[in-house]
Amino acid sequence: MGIAGWALNFVGFNELQNAFEEAQQVKEKPHWIVGSSAEYAIYVEFGTSKMAAQPYMRPAIRKAMKDLAAGNIPGENLDEIVKNVAMKIEGYAKEIVPTDTHKLQWSIVAAPIGDWQRAKEVSLADAGAKAGR
Repeated sequence: MGIAGWALNFVGFNELQNAFEEAQQVKEKPHWIVGSSAEYAIYVEFGTSKMAAQPYMRPAIRKAMKDLAAGNIPGENLDEIVKNVAMKIEGYAKEIVPTDTHKLQWSIVAAPIGDWQRAKEVSLADAGAKAGR
């Protein structure tokens, strides 16, 4: 078969290029993380082979998204709205989470992506101090 029999297949090239462009745009959008510094938080949320799941983060996200859809989350711009959604999720998660020792509840935090590590450390120290009372 000669060179004329070969063709490059560019199927999916446009999708790949679009994905790269979207990834570039995402870097410019505000990012917040809502999570817990407690090492066992994931086991409470999803359960284990010996413990039933006790979801708190996923229901909190659903509640906050309903608030957003209903126009109940204020904000003058995208940055404020994203921050307010993250803070709503944090608040709902703290309301929903099982509070056997309160450490998990106290460890839930919302923070901008650049401040996440510091926020986790502060929330973990705060949870430890509160647990020591």
